[in-house]
Amino acid sequence: MLSFNVLPGWRLEQIVRDICAAEDPALDPETNAKQAIAHLNAIAAGTPENTPYGFLVRQAAQRLANANPSYMLGEYLAPVNKCFLFEDVLRRARKADMHYVSEPELATSLPERVLPSNAAKARALANGDAAKLQSILDAMSGRSFRRAIFSKHPPRGEPDPKVLNTLHASLSLQRDTANSRSFRTGTGQTYTAPSDEIADAVADLTRIHPAIAAVAELAVKDRGALEDALMLLASSGYLRLQATPLRVGRASGVKPIADEVARLEARDQKSWVTTRHHLAVAPSSDAMALVPHLDGTRDRSALAELLQGADRPARVEGALKQLEQAALLQPEE
Repeated sequence: MLSFNVLPGWRLEQIVRDICAAEDPALDPETNAKQAIAHLNAIAAGTPENTPYGFLVRQAAQRLANANPSYMLGEYLAPVNKCFLFEDVLRRARKADMHYVSEPELATSLPERVLPSNAAKARALANGDAAKLQSILDAMSGRSFRRAIFSKHPPRGEPDPKVLNTLHASLSLQRDTANSRSFRTGTGQTYTAPSDEIADAVADLTRIHPAIAAVAELAVKDRGALEDALMLLASSGYLRLQATPLRVGRASGVKPIADEVARLEARDQKSWVTTRHHLAVAPSSDAMALVPHLDGTRDRSALAELLQGADRPARVEGALKQLEQAALLQPEE
């Protein structure tokens, strides 16, 4: 996989980089980053609000106001930070006998997700040329960054929904009590299933979350409709897919066990831990306090003793539930 700043969208970021680089660098990298943010804010405050330039700089200042110093140093203050046209990267890859496959997320690969209202126009301009389609998506969307997957073997084409039947899926949605076909995401968006059968299958996946179920085992007769529904959810970023099944622990366990890797990370006093989905998350302070001690030897009363303050039993339950939903608990044997 290659990660790179992509043109033409990154040209706009170059303006921000030029402003940040104008500040004299400090000996301390963190101070350097903070000075660059302060300088950007000062410049933004003096730009005219009713011009494209002023709008761009002011938006950048708001977006980067609390940026991590490491991000500022790498993106805007590093001596070299090149950007490329997708077709130039593709040309170099072909010289190395590599073929473009896709982006790692369907949501950034398919025109219907990148440009929902102009996907047909983008496809028409590409006229069946998959590589040209990606360049057109870059130009139309203005995205500034890509993570492109390349392979020694030519791709078979765009993602085939039928392949979903060979995979395992996990889905976190909330079913609407007033409309059994309607589901809500954590950000308040709504998904409406095309039939009661598909709605029940989606509900089955949400019921076992964060565990992962085999798509082939979902009791749906209309497999085409199921494939289309899951492809839509996957390309929207709500459905998690992987090749192997995954079992997880539940908060209801008598003596819960956190994943061993997460326990090690928590003992090292990191601000994040790795889930069984291989994602880095930052649980609440109560949850982080419990993780190193969730080794299967402590019941709830013993776990409550590890916390400070009032309402400790209720806080233990809340922390365990959070760890369950984040796939940080191991299944009971």
